[in-house]
Amino acid sequence: KETAYSTNNVGQHASLVLDSADNPHFSHYNMQFQNLLYTHYNGTAWATETVDSTGLVGEFCSIDVDSYDNPHIAYVDRDNGGQLKYAAYDGNWTLSVVDEEAEYTSIVMDSTDRPHFSYFDLSDEDLRYLSQSGANAVVVSTDMNFDNAWGGLGFKLDSQGIPHIAYQNHSGNNHVSYAKLNSTASASAGTEVWDIETIDTSNQNYYGSWISLDLDSQDRPHVSYFGGDNTDDLRYAYHNGTGWETETVDSQSNTGVDRTGWYSAIVIDSTDKPQIAYSSQGTSKMRYAIHDGSDWHLDDVINSGSGAKTNIQLALSVADVPHICYF
Repeated sequence: KETAYSTNNVGQHASLVLDSADNPHFSHYNMQFQNLLYTHYNGTAWATETVDSTGLVGEFCSIDVDSYDNPHIAYVDRDNGGQLKYAAYDGNWTLSVVDEEAEYTSIVMDSTDRPHFSYFDLSDEDLRYLSQSGANAVVVSTDMNFDNAWGGLGFKLDSQGIPHIAYQNHSGNNHVSYAKLNSTASASAGTEVWDIETIDTSNQNYYGSWISLDLDSQDRPHVSYFGGDNTDDLRYAYHNGTGWETETVDSQSNTGVDRTGWYSAIVIDSTDKPQIAYSSQGTSKMRYAIHDGSDWHLDDVINSGSGAKTNIQLALSVADVPHICYF
């Protein structure tokens, strides 16, 4: 465990990715000066720089690297109506506006080094997707509602470059929903067609919060999420090829509101087994769950200190060694 950067309350909205040499890259928000920072490790030392400092910028940032290990960051500009902005590095930072409004942004680079974005639009209350090749943002779903303070989404591209999105949906009962672009139907219709499914449903408060998504070697989705205040558990769902299977991974150990399963982050390892890092507010712990193909194995990563471990991000090296950042 080490501190990457510690000046001026800078860990909120952190996002983590590993490059081809398994070196970590972070985007994060400087709360004191309200700007976007980028920190990376080059194998011997940490370096931090300011990416954007014009106005209140950097919340809900998300980072990925391209085939040259150059960083690309999506983030929110609060001073300009919550615009979705994009920062690309090729020796210098280039900043641009992607859309007029965004929350819970996510960016993924494809195999041709084009950025793809997914995010919530607060004003229109819809889920959106945008690729750099697209002329306009595409509305994935309008039949939805999410908790702005407890929301989140998971976004990945599969081996064919097809986008998959898992998201919290509080329209009616509290849902965990999943959307996948149907490339065949889209080609036939001449417009993007999304297949949308309900993964799980509950009437618990905050159900589906802190959601995370990854894909296995067969491009099947795996999702982790918070099971709500009255159950206080970490939930896991995966698609078996014909339908969704769901289960509880870990549940509260204290009486009262424990919130085991906060800020979950899931990654599928090289053997197609899920690994999940998550927080337990009531015990001030960060916990880790690994599935061996039969059972879950749970351990404490951090079991001391005060307050919940938040903004948890997880990445696995080529050798499946976990890297975790948190605030």
